[in-house]
Amino acid sequence: MAQLQYDTVFRILFGALAIAVVLESALAVIFNWRVFQNRFSGKSWRTPIAIAFGWSIATGLKFDIIGALYTAIYGTSVGKPELGLVGTFVTALVLAGGSAGVNNILKGLGFRQIGSGDGPAPKPAKTEAWLSVTLQRREAVGPVQVLVDDGQQTVLVGMISGVKPPPEWVTDFVANKVRFPSYGGHSLALGKTYTVSLSGVDKAGNAISKTWTPFTPGAGAIIDVVLTL
Repeated sequence: MAQLQYDTVFRILFGALAIAVVLESALAVIFNWRVFQNRFSGKSWRTPIAIAFGWSIATGLKFDIIGALYTAIYGTSVGKPELGLVGTFVTALVLAGGSAGVNNILKGLGFRQIGSGDGPAPKPAKTEAWLSVTLQRREAVGPVQVLVDDGQQTVLVGMISGVKPPPEWVTDFVANKVRFPSYGGHSLALGKTYTVSLSGVDKAGNAISKTWTPFTPGAGAIIDVVLTL
């Protein structure tokens, strides 16, 4: 491509980057909202919400990034591209991908990457392990305590108040109230042997509990325990 074409392509992509950064910052207000964090687990709702906003912006601005790039590279002599909803949807996906997505395009085309993208999905560091406990109710009623013993002391790390897990088709979108934590994992230090237990009461008010076998987690381990109480 000629220098003028490179300049035009860069200008288009830089404009997309600027819009994506603004959208990313605006959506962060919603995604970091305590109500959103409490009601929904992980990032499963973030993608459709980001796409919806990206679609609204692309439609309102009549911004078709594919058509704009095609015209910048080949000119108008080959005809004006008319991608319609497809071009708008692709643009919405690019904007929804945030600054990291546009940066990948810039990098792939040989331009200098601007800023830094998001890191990989969260996972335990090599200096810790993650634990989760899922409750299957049989006799327990009301809140159930989640207790972790490291051989020196027993610590209450959380409570499970849910009665049953959400339907499978919505598990990626809503918090699992019968799991602690509802998303991710509870951090455990290495080099210790742990026992995890659930403690609650039955309908008659009698104390009941269930303990999982002692275990020593490995570095970066993700341990998902299911206990019936």
